[in-house]
Amino acid sequence: MHVVAATEVGPSGLRAALGLGAEDVVVLPEGEGWLVEVLATPEALAHTARTVTVVGAAGGVGATTLACLLGMSAGRDAPSLVVDLDPAGGGVDRVLGLEERAGIRWPALAGLVGRLSGPAL
Repeated sequence: MHVVAATEVGPSGLRAALGLGAEDVVVLPEGEGWLVEVLATPEALAHTARTVTVVGAAGGVGATTLACLLGMSAGRDAPSLVVDLDPAGGGVDRVLGLEERAGIRWPALAGLVGRLSGPAL
């Protein structure tokens, strides 16, 4: 796992990242070349599953758009899934132009109680 940040994380942020099991913390845009190299190595490509988390620091910073672009890029080589966990956001279905496709949206999830299985998604 690699933690990607927009600014220096400082000692407490580094400790938190390492506590989560991160191998590295990279600050963008300075570390962009390194991150691209790490993600493009044959060792990284040999895995059957990869998870990328995109978290915006504030509303409107483009986290959903970046997540959709990553999902579309990953989808060229293998099946991919983009999950939007921001109930206040517009949703990836709108960004990807999939508003008419079947699937669970935030309003439907708001009234659920208990667990939601993977196949239900």
